[in-house]
Amino acid sequence: MSLETAATDQVENITLSGNSQSATYTLTAGNAPEKVTFAGDQDVTLVMAALDATTETFVNNLTGDATATVRINADDTADLSKVATSIVIDIADGTTGGDTYSLADNATVKVTAATTTATLDSTVATNGTTETLNLIIDDTGNQTTFDVSDFEVVNISGSDTSATVAGDGIATIATLTGAATTAFVASGSVNLTLGSTAATAKSIDASALTGKLVTTMSANSKIVTGGEGNDTITGYAGNMTIDGNGGSDTLVFAAAADLTGATLSITDLETVSITAAGAVTLEMNASDVTGEAWIVKGTGTEDTLDVTLDSASVDLSGLVIDDTTVAVTYTDDEICACFAAGCF
Repeated sequence: MSLETAATDQVENITLSGNSQSATYTLTAGNAPEKVTFAGDQDVTLVMAALDATTETFVNNLTGDATATVRINADDTADLSKVATSIVIDIADGTTGGDTYSLADNATVKVTAATTTATLDSTVATNGTTETLNLIIDDTGNQTTFDVSDFEVVNISGSDTSATVAGDGIATIATLTGAATTAFVASGSVNLTLGSTAATAKSIDASALTGKLVTTMSANSKIVTGGEGNDTITGYAGNMTIDGNGGSDTLVFAAAADLTGATLSITDLETVSITAAGAVTLEMNASDVTGEAWIVKGTGTEDTLDVTLDSASVDLSGLVIDDTTVAVTYTDDEICACFAAGCF
């Protein structure tokens, strides 16, 4: 249903209801009533331009499990902080490019646009408080880039609504930028890909995710807890704390990596996979490998797992090496130093 609220005089207050069935209303661009109230016991959606939402107050009086949604169909940098936090803000305009949406603390933003680039800001002044954003990513496409660095906690879940789009059932954010103090918390049953390029985050915690997590670690994202599904975590040559949690989880190295100088804590991991093109070497300390029961595999060209013997007791009997793609070598720093000094 289309709404024209300013044909002669602007209607200041409107109530939108879906008492007998869910309802969707579309507000004509340029109309801006002062107050919109959602009422009834059915889902109600208001479709409108971002700029028209900046001057309005939105109130949610829906009952039961009904959901109120403000769907943005025309992007623009806008202050959406007057939208009550119980109302879902749906970014549905796929042409969004570099816009900034200012949001109330604990706002819920759903992204159904196939491609979106946006900054989501908190309107709370920096005063030591913890600002929270609830982010729902639809599986209708590859949501490209989000900057959420103004928030300390970002709760992320997926929404499985597409039965036709390639990648159905996988909610994706190609680039997710938080701050060094931002904690990403993933939940729900929809598989999540958080950062085909490495995210920036204090931590990624998917322990409440029953789907699978795909993410990339870096110096800006060093702590990951997986979900209950079969997670894929891409590592890097630096400090990492990884808890695979449930499922059969894989740590991927897409390039050669020397981890002998890194601080590692790796638990509940099933597979280490070297996927780099050509023959490369993954270097690890024996103290980080001993007692583990990993499957270690490479690509068609034989890769190398080089184990530096940095401890007196080493147990590598639990490793299952795919010897058609990986060779294991050993480095003893004391013996190497002696060779360099001409002891032999």
